Amino acid sequence: MLAPGWTAETDPPVSRFKSAPRGVDQPCVRCCAPALLLAGLLALASIALADDDPCRNSRYAGDLAALFVAPRELGFDWESVRETPSNPADDPELHAAGVLATHSLHYTRARPGGSQVCSMEIWRFATAEAARRARTGIEKSGWRFALRGNLLMMSRGVTFSRADGFRPGLLPECHRLAELTEAGASQLLGCPR
Repeated sequence: MLAPGWTAETDPPVSRFKSAPRGVDQPCVRCCAPALLLAGLLALASIALADDDPCRNSRYAGDLAALFVAPRELGFDWESVRETPSNPADDPELHAAGVLATHSLHYTRARPGGSQVCSMEIWRFATAEAARRARTGIEKSGWRFALRGNLLMMSRGVTFSRADGFRPGLLPECHRLAELTEAGASQLLGCPR
């Protein structure tokens, strides 16, 4: 049945959902609904991420190099390669995000026909809140992320084989590296693990 003044040719499309409120098919609602849903999910994610950080009220101000574990903690055949720390003040985006310092260390070991690498990257932020915001903005699959106060720790891994090329993915040793680094940061910050 058509509303008064409407014909079959001019009647607005009927919603697929019979219980949908009037106006759901309007362009504004169709455009805004996904954005509102995304905003709600991001708000819930930031609440959930805050609960993952046992040091959420702590602030680390020391040298990031002190947070890295010795390669022998992963096994006798692991070595490390340090990257020269970058200065976030030279990068407008990092500076605007509140990043005060970054440092990376790559742990490597030779394997028959190739090698394995676990990388640990640590960013120190001005505040714990800035670190939480950054974590929600840069999550990537194949990486492991952890927060400890104003520190954001990120680890990833890759296996290289002459036969198969590069295969990204967190190796068991990369998980161990992340656990050791997170535990060390918790200890330095005086937080529960």
